Amino acid sequence: MEEGEIYAIETFGSTGKGYVREDGECSHYMREYEGKRMPLKHPNSGKLLKFINDNFSTLAFCRRWLDDGGMSNHIIALNELVKVGLVEPYPPLCDVAKSYVA
Repeated sequence: MEEGEIYAIETFGSTGKGYVREDGECSHYMREYEGKRMPLKHPNSGKLLKFINDNFSTLAFCRRWLDDGGMSNHIIALNELVKVGLVEPYPPLCDVAKSYVA
């Protein structure tokens, strides 16, 4: 740690055993802060990346907001952006079955 650096400590309360893990279908994503320009194969990937940059920048977003913004049929493009490292997926955090995690 250096002077002037900022860190976030995120705690997760759980009614389960207290050991959260990523599990389940991912619906939340975030643009990589220092994502580099990458060649994209799918024709809609560049369009989706522009939409993400214009509407969310590096803030987290969910797939529903892409749909609401008119970006229908975006799954293949979003998967490509994740694959090349321009967007980071954030799957649900889970504990034991039927417990709650906040």
